[in-house]
Amino acid sequence: MSTIEAAVSQWPGMRVRVHRLGGIGFFHDGKESSHIHGNGLLDCFVGREKRDALVSEGRAMPHHIFPRSGWVSFWIEGEADVRAALELIEMAARHQTA
Repeated sequence: MSTIEAAVSQWPGMRVRVHRLGGIGFFHDGKESSHIHGNGLLDCFVGREKRDALVSEGRAMPHHIFPRSGWVSFWIEGEADVRAALELIEMAARHQTA
């Protein structure tokens, strides 16, 4: 998670800080786009249309609590998952500007 935090903190318009429910929050221009729970579960807001595509492609799961929302979840289990996690966080940040 520290690799992800360090990378995202360098992106223009992104801020990384403690999430209100624990873990790490990623904020694009002041709006939350994603967060990582302490157990490695990443949640990203990508909108319903993109959520459906990501889930059908097997790149993410429906959100672990609100599966019909525009949020997706993704387990970060090790270094092999960092690239996919960063791609999801970037998608969520871009969704904030759309």
